[in-house]
Amino acid sequence: MKIGQHQATIGKYKILLAHTDSTQTFALELLKSGHYTQGTIVLARYQMEGKGRSDRHWSSQPGENFLGSVLLCHDHHMNGKDPGYISMMTALAVHHTVQSFTSGSVGIKWPNDVLIDKRKVAGILITNQWRGKTLESSILGIGLNVNQLCFDDLPNATSLKMVQGHDVAMPEVMKTLFSQLEYWYSLLRMDRHAEIHRAYQESMHGYQQTLNVMIMGRAFPVLAKLIGTETNGRIIMELESQGLHTFDMDELKILY
Repeated sequence: MKIGQHQATIGKYKILLAHTDSTQTFALELLKSGHYTQGTIVLARYQMEGKGRSDRHWSSQPGENFLGSVLLCHDHHMNGKDPGYISMMTALAVHHTVQSFTSGSVGIKWPNDVLIDKRKVAGILITNQWRGKTLESSILGIGLNVNQLCFDDLPNATSLKMVQGHDVAMPEVMKTLFSQLEYWYSLLRMDRHAEIHRAYQESMHGYQQTLNVMIMGRAFPVLAKLIGTETNGRIIMELESQGLHTFDMDELKILY
C-alpha cells in the first residue's frame, strides 16, 4: 500500500501514560505548548474522564483497549478544504483496521463510530484548531475496544476479542492503525478528496438502505433511506414522501 512521497510520521513518536484524565486533553495541552512532533500519539492504559462526541463517557478497563490521540499539523494543504475530510479519513483508518482483525461485518455508523455486526467497537472524537478560516491542526481521539469483555450498561458495545473469541495482540492493532492513518492522511495531502468521500460513503453502515432514525423535534422514529453524506459531513436521507433532506450530527440519530 503506497502512502505517497512524504516520510511516514504517524506513530513514529509516542507518549505512553499509565493513566490520564483524557488523552485528548493531554494532547491539546501538548499542542498549545508547541513541544511536539508531527504525528505524535498520546497513549494511555486508562482514562479517568475519557470522552466521546457530545461529552459522552467512554468506558474502558485498564490496559484492555486502544486509547489514543494523534496530533496533526496541516501546514498549507488544508487551506480552503472542508474539515469533514479529517473525520472521514480517521473513520476509514479505524474501519480498515478493525476489518483486519475480524471476520464480522464492519461498518461506519455516521458520523464516526465503527461497528462490528451492528455493535460499537470504536469511537472517534476530532478536535480542530483554527486560525481565522484556516484549519491549522487536528487532534484525532480514537477509542478502540480490543480485549475488553465486559461493558457495564452498554449492551451494544463489543470488542475484537468478543467477536473473535481470543486475545488480540495490541502491538499489531497499533501497527495496523498507524499505517492506515498514514495512508488515508496521505490521500488528503494529495488532494484525493473524491476518493476519500466515496470510500467513506461505501463503508457506511446502512448505505443505500432504509433505516430506523430519530429526527430531532419528532416524537417517534421514522424510516429513511441513507443516500450518503455531503463533504462537510452532513448526512443525506430520503424521507418517505418528503424527498431528500440533510442533517447535522445533532439533528438525526441512526437507531441500531
